[in-house]
Amino acid sequence: MRCLSVLLLGSSVLSLLMQPPAVAAETDAVPTEVIRAQGFWPQAQQLLQAQILLVNRIERAVAEPDPNQVRAARGQLTLQTAAVDRFLKSQYPLPNLLCAPTRIRVGNTEEPFTVGSGLSQSQGTVYCNLYQSTQRLASLGDLLDRRLFMLASIAEVKPLRVVGERQALSLPGTPTQSPNLGKPATYRYGTAPTLPTEKPLVIGQAAKTAIADYVPPMSPAIAPPPEAAPLLQSIKQLLTRTQSAFPNAASFSAPTRQVEALDQYAYGLYPKERQLYAKFLEQPNTGIARVLLSEAYRPPPSALQNRLEPTVAERFPFVPLVQSEAKFTPRFLLEIENGRFQLVQSGLNYGFLAPMGDVPIESLQATLPTQQVELAPDLRQFFLTYAPPNQLDAIQTDRRRFLSGKVNNLALNQPLMSQAPISLNQTYLMRSLQFQMPEIVMSREPVSRSDRRYLDLLLETPSSDHLLAFRPVIRHSDGTYTVLWRVLQQFPDPQIQDLDKYVNLD
Repeated sequence: MRCLSVLLLGSSVLSLLMQPPAVAAETDAVPTEVIRAQGFWPQAQQLLQAQILLVNRIERAVAEPDPNQVRAARGQLTLQTAAVDRFLKSQYPLPNLLCAPTRIRVGNTEEPFTVGSGLSQSQGTVYCNLYQSTQRLASLGDLLDRRLFMLASIAEVKPLRVVGERQALSLPGTPTQSPNLGKPATYRYGTAPTLPTEKPLVIGQAAKTAIADYVPPMSPAIAPPPEAAPLLQSIKQLLTRTQSAFPNAASFSAPTRQVEALDQYAYGLYPKERQLYAKFLEQPNTGIARVLLSEAYRPPPSALQNRLEPTVAERFPFVPLVQSEAKFTPRFLLEIENGRFQLVQSGLNYGFLAPMGDVPIESLQATLPTQQVELAPDLRQFFLTYAPPNQLDAIQTDRRRFLSGKVNNLALNQPLMSQAPISLNQTYLMRSLQFQMPEIVMSREPVSRSDRRYLDLLLETPSSDHLLAFRPVIRHSDGTYTVLWRVLQQFPDPQIQDLDKYVNLD
């Protein structure tokens, strides 16, 4: 009895997230004659919608490392099973008999299976499909219990207070806090110190860490139980067939589409943004992108997450600058760090950018005429004539210069950096150099003697060098921006001539 009460309390918290409130609120004992009097179709529609949402909730719970999601799904399963059972018995007291796979014959004729039940043929179909789907869902209870037991070794599973139980005190005057099932549980091995911002990797040198011998915690790799997928899929197919038995006026929302829409709303372009700037996007070498906060790509190491799940960068990759079928594709590598636009520092990629004022991006010329841009003459010339070094160490030196803004050795009279303050409706100029570094250089794995004959192929380094203009046009409430961009010039691909010095030969 105590376990059941715990589940009821836990699920009531998360029921506010996805379940229609009426299902949870009406789970108290209600006379069957009252339920029947409320009408078959409205109640069946509400229960079927709740069933669809529950299947989606269970599907997500068994794929995530968060035990709170499993507890909430388990509690909701108990509530939903009870609600469907009461509804079924209010319409016909013996659902197992009515929905048995038998044919009813009267004389030489075959009668509908609903004969004598007071239900129409379509109502009987919905009735039995609800019954069968609930039976299949109930069989997932043990799976969720086992899942919760397994996840308890990864994240904290705090005890839930029984309804009506007095709150215990762990310390004098300090009440024991019940967990909020709407928030992720605390990762047991994720306590990580606050570290300074990591500096870009220097290829060919051993990287120093802020704390000696410190290894950050690794997120768990949690795969869904294999027996859950086919069962959940069969339930979803049954519920889909059930929807077609409803009157035409009935409509149901798909939680999968809702989750995808919320994900798109958080990290992608809004549906009408492309339409709003369609005329600009008709021009060649133009595009539109959502520039995200850097935290979206680098979540805190103490956060509970599943490393088998695709990351934000994998779900919403940086947009390509040019359409290419090659494996290497230059991209619009820009993020937001501390309220500033910043070039993404990954691998050997680097560059620099500067604001130009309120310059119409659609009419900006590739030669940056002085009457169009508000740039100092030396900066303007540098954007147009900068030639990247062809030695790896010199490239990394330039990269560090643009990160720090110390560009005196580049004959510039003012700082030029890889970041700049954000100003809405201002056009920025950006030079972006990108490299696809060879794996044998980045990993420092030894190259065997038999593979040395292919060293030239192994050291191939696709690269690109582009001059772009971009303009932030929309600021979102979460601090992200929608920007328009345009490629002004494409320079010759940078070459690195001494990569063989950084190969580890066994």
